[in-house]
Amino acid sequence: MLLSSPTSESVAAPDSAVELLKRTNSEPSVILASPDAEDKVIDITEPLAFRRAHLRLSQHGQPKKVSPEVRASIIDAVDKVYNPFISSMLSQDNDRYDGLDASARLRNLLNTPASSMAYRSTQTLGYTELTPLNQPSSIKSFSPAKETTLGQAFLALLKAFVGTGVLFLPQGFKSGGILFAPALLCFVAVLTVFAIFRLLQCRAVHGGTYGHIGEIAFGIGGHRMVQVSIVLMQAGFCCSYIIFVAQNMHEVLAYFGADLSVGALIILQTVLYIPLSWIRYISYFSVSNLVADAFILYGVAYILGCSFTSLADVGMKQVEYFNPQDYSVFVGTAVFTFEGIGLIIPTQASLAKEHQKHFLPLIVATVTGLFVFYCFFASVNYAAIGDTIEPLVMSSLPRNGWTISVQAGYSIAQLLSYPLFLFPAVKIIEDMLLLPRRDSGLKAQKNLIRTLIVTVTVMIAYFGQDRLDLFVSIVGAFCCVPLSFIYPPLFYLKLFPDASLCSKLLDVTVVAIGVLTFFYVTWSNIEKWQSGAMGSKRKSVVVAAMLFQNKSRLIRAVSWIPVTLVAMLITLEYYVFIQYHIRAKLRDGNDPTGLLLEFLLFNTLVALIVVCYFRVVTTDPGFVNDAMAEKLRIEALEIGLEMPMCRACTKPKPVRAHHCSVCRMCVMKMDHHCPWVGNCVGLANYKYFYLFVLYGALGCGMILVTMFPAFESAINHSTVEMPMTALLGYVMAGSVTLSLLIFTGFHTFLILRGLTTLEMNVYGMRSPYRRPTWGENWRSVFGTEKSTWLLPVPPVGADDGLTWMQPSRMPSRVLVSHAIDDSDDHETSSLIL
Repeated sequence: MLLSSPTSESVAAPDSAVELLKRTNSEPSVILASPDAEDKVIDITEPLAFRRAHLRLSQHGQPKKVSPEVRASIIDAVDKVYNPFISSMLSQDNDRYDGLDASARLRNLLNTPASSMAYRSTQTLGYTELTPLNQPSSIKSFSPAKETTLGQAFLALLKAFVGTGVLFLPQGFKSGGILFAPALLCFVAVLTVFAIFRLLQCRAVHGGTYGHIGEIAFGIGGHRMVQVSIVLMQAGFCCSYIIFVAQNMHEVLAYFGADLSVGALIILQTVLYIPLSWIRYISYFSVSNLVADAFILYGVAYILGCSFTSLADVGMKQVEYFNPQDYSVFVGTAVFTFEGIGLIIPTQASLAKEHQKHFLPLIVATVTGLFVFYCFFASVNYAAIGDTIEPLVMSSLPRNGWTISVQAGYSIAQLLSYPLFLFPAVKIIEDMLLLPRRDSGLKAQKNLIRTLIVTVTVMIAYFGQDRLDLFVSIVGAFCCVPLSFIYPPLFYLKLFPDASLCSKLLDVTVVAIGVLTFFYVTWSNIEKWQSGAMGSKRKSVVVAAMLFQNKSRLIRAVSWIPVTLVAMLITLEYYVFIQYHIRAKLRDGNDPTGLLLEFLLFNTLVALIVVCYFRVVTTDPGFVNDAMAEKLRIEALEIGLEMPMCRACTKPKPVRAHHCSVCRMCVMKMDHHCPWVGNCVGLANYKYFYLFVLYGALGCGMILVTMFPAFESAINHSTVEMPMTALLGYVMAGSVTLSLLIFTGFHTFLILRGLTTLEMNVYGMRSPYRRPTWGENWRSVFGTEKSTWLLPVPPVGADDGLTWMQPSRMPSRVLVSHAIDDSDDHETSSLIL
């Protein structure tokens, strides 16, 4: 090897040498590209000479290039990592980063030095060995991500879980009862911690965000489910905040003599929220976020102070220990209060590595502490205020300057929180619409979309202003339950096939609880809202009554939504059983004789379910029309008796008939109003209702039993693959089976005791209309013909709704004067199915 000092000629390197100085991503194929590389003696004056010789001696040839397929897979993987939600969070301080496609992001990642691997400005994409080290100060680059401590993580968790929901808890304790509500709140807290634990277990193995985990488990469908749920949840929070601000500011302005309606204040907020939604950097709200936190702490402290003062001066007010009419409202409120799972993964990702093992205990401690505080806060306020407590506890406080300042401050806090909660929903919607990111020249179009989103939330808030407590409960059940209770254990079931059987049963149970809560609480609250709207004296309802006469067509349309959902559920279960059980077994070569028997039995059950459901939906339950009421009045006068009068419709009604506040008519032997059938359940259709519940439990139970091997194999990642549709149908079949078996047993008990649901809430277990034996009570509903008991045909020899046996132990006046208060009919009916 010849050693020599560089000459002037060697210093003046040709252009080709300059090109060789540029970074080549360390690809040996480029370095060995010179044709005479094998024979040339090493010359230290030539650029990259030592590198070329090393590769020639160590590898003895040119290595293989990375194939286009492999490069495409790498780019696809990077594209999945930078999913829309997390990329919008990571790129808030750089205008140009979001404009890159997956390939550009990959090149940026590969060019990033190890010392600053966290984030890098897009300006560095053109860096080579010839790029000057001293860059102009105007170039903006990412700084390495700062790791958070346990204390900072604790504050982040508090911010995630503590919000407006705490102010609805005192009224929620009234809805559930001061003994039942803490127990339910504890149950929700346990389910929340369990779901978070499952989510963190999934992330520990597969990494990524919530949506990324869903995509690994169920493909793009799982990713979209998470995205849609996040949008619904954030939009629900925004709508709640709009109503909250409007109602509080209405009272603040009224204190100073200004009369501005809640509806007008909701509309006026649009002027503030539209320009705030146009802001594209969430970091701009950091100061306003601190101001909002200060107002929240001030408000909570003042409310507790007022309640303690009231308890010291007046003592504890009368409270309910359990409220059977409104407990379902509190279920949604409790879920709304503990919703914070969306920020768990970002908080864990920012935590220092040495603190990762303490994150789950920190979550358990935080949720436990919040549970204790929530119970303390709600119990104290409910005990101090009593049954007169308002949905917004601040509205129940004394009207003075301090209370007004709290209401004004809390309103400002929620007003400033609106754009923060809207931001994730907006980013996801823009990504789902495939809109390009920043620096795309489409700001006007994006601002228009954001304006429409704000307008939609304001409109929803405007129509939901009458019952803020029900609105919050619906948001909790419909928008928060999927993210909080359903998705994490469902993803865990799919991603951890080797888990124990007990673990799988626990996950399935939590998913079933989530599905039942999602449907039952949502529609029971909608049904309550519907009843309140029918009885409301507000101008909007009066106008609707004038337009639609006796019954609003809008209410009728809403009542058909759960009926449509039941029909869709029946269709889904039938499709899942036939497609993924019968046909799958036939393709696998199973015995066709056994499958034929299963096919015939299942189709028989489905036919009975459909016929029973059709009849319970379309059959007149026994409405007391004008002609019947007049006939009863005349017959009563002829024998010298006075018929009971309905206080709601001011018409005579038979004994055991009650007024339905939804149907707005009296129903003979009314049991309850069921939103799932869109009709009252009374004398004429009670048999069909019972058979529908019975056959529904048997049909779903058959799916549960026959498809269990396929479900177990799919969870274990065995040879059987169960698509997401089949898995969803199986889980829902389990949930429906459990609920329908409970209702079948309940209504069997009522029939044998000669009771209706309404009467049981009044008389308890001893009905004044009970016959001497269980058989007689059974025949009073199903008739005397045993051959037709289990068929959806009218009963022969059953009760006529007008004549009832008088037990010797009951006074004779019970036949003509004993009636249940009509005002309670609908409230009791909301508990059923």
